[in-house]
Amino acid sequence: MTADLQAIRDSLAPGAKQQLITKGVSFGSLKRNIDGAWDTSSVQGLPAPSLTSSDASHPPSLIIMPFHQTGAVISLRQFTNNAFNHHHGIQSEERFGVGVDADGDGFVNELTRADVTAVTVFQATLPVPGRLIANDPRSRKGRAARGASLLRNRLRGFATSPNCH
Repeated sequence: MTADLQAIRDSLAPGAKQQLITKGVSFGSLKRNIDGAWDTSSVQGLPAPSLTSSDASHPPSLIIMPFHQTGAVISLRQFTNNAFNHHHGIQSEERFGVGVDADGDGFVNELTRADVTAVTVFQATLPVPGRLIANDPRSRKGRAARGASLLRNRLRGFATSPNCH
């Protein structure tokens, strides 16, 4: 999909505007001003780093980053490296280097390249998350409705939170 979006981008002459559609998914439209500058104000669904353009000779990358809450991680491997470091305080060799104690905890080579590969492959084989549906029809209906209500209320509260960003 990224390659398709980049091909559309690369076909834009100054003054042109083009819909960014690939594999049936619309990402809005990209415009190139008469002076060659890129206008990404109508692009949708791509993270800010993919829309950055410093000048006419440096177009936005339009890279699709499907992982993480903000869609800012390009691969499951990068997601894995981030999660181990951020959530567990475990640094990988491929990110910090071999023999490096980046966090000063007295341990080096906390995750080898093979470790990260194994965890990434494991995650890639996990089933897609879904709902656990009760067997009893009355219970099933009540639980699904309650869960949907709880989620709506949680999202409503999050959207109005002063800490929401």
